[in-house]
Amino acid sequence: MSYSPRRSPLTVISASIPLEEHRFPSVSFFTLLPPARVTFVRQQLAAEVAEINTDSRPVSHYLNMVLWGKFSGSLVVEWLQTLHKLGSLPYLVPLAVFVVLLLLKSALEKTAPARLRRQVATLSLVVLGMIAMAMQLALLLSYQAQVGFVFSRIALLNGLFMTGLALGAGLLGQRLAGSRRPGLALALLLPLVAVILLAIPALLAWLGQLQQVAREAWYLALCLLAGLLTGTGFPLGFRQAQTDTGEVLHSSGVIAAADDLGGALGGLVTGALLVPLLGIQGTFHLLALSAGLVLVPVLYAEYAPERIAALQLRGHRSFPWGGLSWALLFVVCSSLILLILVQGAQPEPRTRFSDATLAQLSGAQRFDLCEKPVPCYLGRAADSNVVNTVALASITVAADIRGYAGPLNLLVAVDSGGILRGVRYLESDETPSYIAAIDTWLAGLSGHDFNHSLLALDGVDALSGATLSSRAALASINRAVEVGSRAAFGDSPIGAHEAAEQSSAWMAPQFVITLVLLLLFFPVYRDGRDGPRLLYQAAVLGILGFGFNTLVTEMDLINLSLGHFASLVDNPQRWLLLGFVLLTGLLFGQAYCGYVCPFGALQEFISRLGRYLYLRSYPQHPLELRLRYIKFVLLALLLVAVWISGDKTWLAFNPMQHLFAGRVGGWLGGITVVSLVGALFYYRFWCRYFCPLGAFLALSNKLALWKSFGPARRYEHCDIGVHDDYDVDCIRCHRCVTAADFGVRHRQQRKLD
Repeated sequence: MSYSPRRSPLTVISASIPLEEHRFPSVSFFTLLPPARVTFVRQQLAAEVAEINTDSRPVSHYLNMVLWGKFSGSLVVEWLQTLHKLGSLPYLVPLAVFVVLLLLKSALEKTAPARLRRQVATLSLVVLGMIAMAMQLALLLSYQAQVGFVFSRIALLNGLFMTGLALGAGLLGQRLAGSRRPGLALALLLPLVAVILLAIPALLAWLGQLQQVAREAWYLALCLLAGLLTGTGFPLGFRQAQTDTGEVLHSSGVIAAADDLGGALGGLVTGALLVPLLGIQGTFHLLALSAGLVLVPVLYAEYAPERIAALQLRGHRSFPWGGLSWALLFVVCSSLILLILVQGAQPEPRTRFSDATLAQLSGAQRFDLCEKPVPCYLGRAADSNVVNTVALASITVAADIRGYAGPLNLLVAVDSGGILRGVRYLESDETPSYIAAIDTWLAGLSGHDFNHSLLALDGVDALSGATLSSRAALASINRAVEVGSRAAFGDSPIGAHEAAEQSSAWMAPQFVITLVLLLLFFPVYRDGRDGPRLLYQAAVLGILGFGFNTLVTEMDLINLSLGHFASLVDNPQRWLLLGFVLLTGLLFGQAYCGYVCPFGALQEFISRLGRYLYLRSYPQHPLELRLRYIKFVLLALLLVAVWISGDKTWLAFNPMQHLFAGRVGGWLGGITVVSLVGALFYYRFWCRYFCPLGAFLALSNKLALWKSFGPARRYEHCDIGVHDDYDVDCIRCHRCVTAADFGVRHRQQRKLD
């Protein structure tokens, strides 16, 4: 942690301001800060590689929060350090997502122009209130640093700010609100605020060169200006709200609440986060960007067309609680973007190691780090200069070799004779439960002779339930041994095996059969008849389910969102399935669930059995329709929980992840039994109410760019209440086309003799 003395004395010395202008006796400065000490401090600060505490960026406040957080063991420390690395972006993400979703909602749901203007004006006042409070606090902090004695001037500074608010609202705002286009006036005010915010940091730097009296006068003027600008927007927002509501009481309450909310947000984050982490300049730039973001919906509300046909066609009301749905979408989108930003700020994989770690793994005693051609450690005996081992992190040479969720980082050591001295697991994004025994498994590889063969699954048992991860680990070790041996010894024991033919994953039976099965989907889907579809689902259940145990689950959704995915070369079948789901979702909607999901197919056959046993129920009352919303809430909660905690076990409750692998004991077995028995009574019980992946794929029904490819649907035969091509409840099962699975509830049951 670096330290610098208070700026006031240093500013006096560096700017050569007459000491008589200050309230301290002149001799006090020479006593407290003699020239020799000032010179020493400046030299130390100039040589410091860490951030220096300055008036414009008081990082000492941030460092104090980190220090006390570490003393108390608080988890806030990690968040503070991450925010510090990311700069301004995390603060802009929620506002940007809110603006995009507001515009999308208005286009899909055909929001009335007056209502849209009121919503946009409310958002504008929230941001203006935040800017007002943040701007005033930043000016007060800057005043304290450059002028001092803020406590004796606090009443005057805040009084001028409030005067500006009154003048802005009472004079300028009232006049602009009485014009024909108050929305246009608001659209002109926002860029003006942004420009002034961008100019203030340069103005504050210039103020440091002025005499104290002039400097103080400028700060007073800036406080007045801050209130004047932000106060002008209040009547404009009120006018926009009153046009929609028609009631003064309602409008004034909405606008006052928006302004207070913005002020609260500005007060909460400015002093504690923005100024310490971003500095004065960064804070004003962030506020300017916020004003610019709000300008977008203001202009949209004024000039956008009232109807966008392509979007409104897909705006079918599918969810029982629209506000909750948009709120969940806001939380999910904001969390995902923040997660991506945080991942970009994560430290690099481990490639540097202590001598103790290397000695324990390789058996050598002395090590030299060689940076080229790759970072690796050359090991020697204690009394010899001959290199006899080499150790390196596999991520440096095998980042392209991916397991189920991405590359694995292993510390690999091999000797000059081609014998594997040891392997240690460092880090990966694989599901922890699948690779829990990886340390013991890797220890069993020690002693392998690469002169005889490569490491491969035909000679090594894979980790139970983690074939892809095992294959990636062995391939990473092979690559590390090859590159490390060439770097350390000039030759590789793997060279003799490089020309050996290896079967390509692209020609593997599992890939070919899956490809043929997915290609058959298109004619079966286009035909739409019940018989071919049932035969196709039987093939899906037998081949992709019980045969290959190859499913697309919410685990794939999480891995893709985290950037964790298998190698295309080593596992083309996974990419084939994911590409198929993406393609069919864009073209047809939720067709994967209706045709290709093995767990859905199993429920399909059980539901058919329930129909012939007269067990199937056909509820379509409002409560049942609302219960279908559970899967969307589950999806949002699970995504956010995994992104925040990094723990993928949150997703382990889905029975289709475990059924076809034979892992359905305990509470998972109970969920599986309930899901399958429930399918006897309710068509696709799990899919209908609880499947998070199904909830995500249901959103693709809003796209369905080529819905005419399949047969025309007859929604009067739909027994789950679908009435529209873009309804999220439609799984594209095409049972409504022939109605072969419809109407049994009306058939009289056979009487027993």
